[in-house]
Amino acid sequence: MRVPGGQFMAFMRRHAGRGMHRITEYSKQKRGLVEVARDVAAEVAAAPALSRAALRAVAARLASLLQAWFGSRGIRSAATASSISSPAVWVQLFNFVDTDGSGRLTFVEFEAAVNDVLRAKQRVTDHELKALWRVVDADRSGQATAAEFGTEIYRLQLEAWPRLPETELERIVTTLNGASEKWHRSGGNWYKVLTVCDEDGSGELDFEELGKVVRKGFPGLSLGPNDLKEEDLRGLWRAMDEDRSGLVTIKEFMVFMRHHGNAHSIHKLTNYSQLKRGLVGIQQEEGPLPPRTVMELLGTRRLLEHALSIYLAKRGICCRPKESWGKIFEEATDRSGRMRLLEFENLLRKRLWRQPSSRSSLQESLTTTLATTMTVVSNNNNNNDS
Repeated sequence: MRVPGGQFMAFMRRHAGRGMHRITEYSKQKRGLVEVARDVAAEVAAAPALSRAALRAVAARLASLLQAWFGSRGIRSAATASSISSPAVWVQLFNFVDTDGSGRLTFVEFEAAVNDVLRAKQRVTDHELKALWRVVDADRSGQATAAEFGTEIYRLQLEAWPRLPETELERIVTTLNGASEKWHRSGGNWYKVLTVCDEDGSGELDFEELGKVVRKGFPGLSLGPNDLKEEDLRGLWRAMDEDRSGLVTIKEFMVFMRHHGNAHSIHKLTNYSQLKRGLVGIQQEEGPLPPRTVMELLGTRRLLEHALSIYLAKRGICCRPKESWGKIFEEATDRSGRMRLLEFENLLRKRLWRQPSSRSSLQESLTTTLATTMTVVSNNNNNNDS
């Protein structure tokens, strides 16, 4: 009986305790038969350094891939063409990559998601991915939380946004205040506008929400790119977000707008208040007050009350004669309840002299008797106080 040589050798190799063809450790690694422990920290540290501009480009490409991936699956995403710098984009990516729900992300998990799910091999190299991870893992712990992940890349993107001078910020704020007054009659009160536009009721705005307030129709401000450029909006946001957190509270927004738009602020100081606070100097009266009889003062009073009644009637306000001046003082003062002669004269010129029936009479009488009238009123108040 003859047995072929090949069959004999196969039998012996199969039943022998030790084969003559043993695979070396190197061969096992090459064939994927053993798992090689990676020194991830060393790999990340050894990756070539990239400029901040190059890192921003890498982040933008990843955001675009993420946007396309969510769009292909019909998932509503925070990643839109105008918001790839928002921390919400990167937090959303983090939540997707964090499959074990640990709340922390390692580079291996990040790399697997980018390469296997987003298919970024052709657009982002391994070196670029590791360089970007160095930015995310700022404390070199080897892991990153959602807040670290989103905030660090957001700050990287924010660096490229323009720094606007004070004059430009005032111009932008003036444009926004004008639109706010047009659509909401806010008088500089941004709390009213933002409360209506704060869809999630969080009391905070990110850049995407600010864009909706500015660009969308009512209750938005309906300002297009021709009215306010995208670069202007980004420069405004960079100036507002001083702590680079990606969020601005409504209170911070209002303080910023009031600081850069005093001309439209609802908190205006009257001349009396400025004088009391030492913001303006004391002006000397121009010459002695002209003497006037009681009948002349009463005549001036009747002219003023007649003009005031016409003004209030046109505004649909009905009240007793004694309450009429209280309405005017509430609107024209800073709630101090006091008004100087110059303020009172300006008030009459701007509001009451617009009534044709009383304009000429008031002009003739005011120039000669108003100062005396105010003095009499002031003296009477002082006597009542004592």
